[in-house]
Amino acid sequence: MIVMSTEAVSAASIHDLWLRFIIVLLATISVIGTGFGLRNSRKSSDLQLRLVRASELTTHLKGMNLAAAVLRTKRAIHSTSSRPRPDDFQAAGYSAESAKKRAPF
Repeated sequence: MIVMSTEAVSAASIHDLWLRFIIVLLATISVIGTGFGLRNSRKSSDLQLRLVRASELTTHLKGMNLAAAVLRTKRAIHSTSSRPRPDDFQAAGYSAESAKKRAPF
């Protein structure tokens, strides 16, 4: 009967298992890191989109504020005058010619 030592095979097997464990651990960390990166990228793009929408809304509100100021000024000017002006008819959607016909002056 021939007897052989299994120490070399056992050591190689344990070394192989450690290498496999390290590779699996690194792959797991890589997948988790990729997941966090994708999530942060999605949150960043959502925040950028919200920022653009807020900027557009701010611009729109500034325009509406300017239009309201113009209307207040026109009302203040027109309240001192009892006769309608051609601008009043044009603001209502009439053409310049029909505004001249309708204005009583």
